[in-house]
Amino acid sequence: MDKINIESDLKKLEVWVKTATRGMNRETVDDTLKTVALDFERRAADKTPVKTGRAKGAWRTKEAGKFWDVVNGVPYIVALEFGHSQQAPDGMVRRSLAEIRGDKEALRELNKLIKKSDRKARF
Repeated sequence: MDKINIESDLKKLEVWVKTATRGMNRETVDDTLKTVALDFERRAADKTPVKTGRAKGAWRTKEAGKFWDVVNGVPYIVALEFGHSQQAPDGMVRRSLAEIRGDKEALRELNKLIKKSDRKARF
């Protein structure tokens, strides 16, 4: 399974989560992380292009120790993320991360990068 590495946005999200959960007990932090992961899964699924529905239906949130992983196991998910489908030329993961962070500047920067790119996934 291919993994999409969007390290910079994930680090910013991690800082946001740590700040947002500072002073909370462990159970509350765990519930918050699960809620954020499930929200991300929903957002990514909502943005996933549909031809057969396979990619849209493949999003899963799994507990991974003290964290949550949101995964999609279809072999072409990376191609979809990087503009293979005209239904979602801006991808799903990067846009969902920026939305969760509520970062309008990140969305503007993402849109600039997408406009500059040729919107084709490269492997």
